[in-house]
Amino acid sequence: FSYELGVVTVQSDNEYITVGLSPLDDAVLSESSRILIQTGTTYRPTGWKEEEASFVLRGDSVQGYRILNTGSMPWMAAPTLTRIALANPNINRAFLLDAAGYKKSEIPLKRKGDSVELELPSEALYVVLLSEKE
Repeated sequence: FSYELGVVTVQSDNEYITVGLSPLDDAVLSESSRILIQTGTTYRPTGWKEEEASFVLRGDSVQGYRILNTGSMPWMAAPTLTRIALANPNINRAFLLDAAGYKKSEIPLKRKGDSVELELPSEALYVVLLSEKE
């Protein structure tokens, strides 16, 4: 799917994902020099198994899933398969953060005019976008 939301475009191959962009300063997204991207995908216990199935619900046949194994710890996240485009001339760097909010690695950005594009790493929960002066 692809959603254009004002200055942000989100493209994803995930069946389910949440994506939030929040300025970390007093500016709007298109002018901010510090932006946090938060994502969330499907989480399930290790070993979770399901299969497509038909069921009768209130006399109607419906399609759904039959759970074959509820799995066990640890819970596993589906990989993040998402690209972000943001119209903001100030952003020049992107960093993947760990679950505690510490910088883990730099993410390459592509500049197209006054916009930046990035592919989120598969393990992305938190990504911070910064201006070069940060």
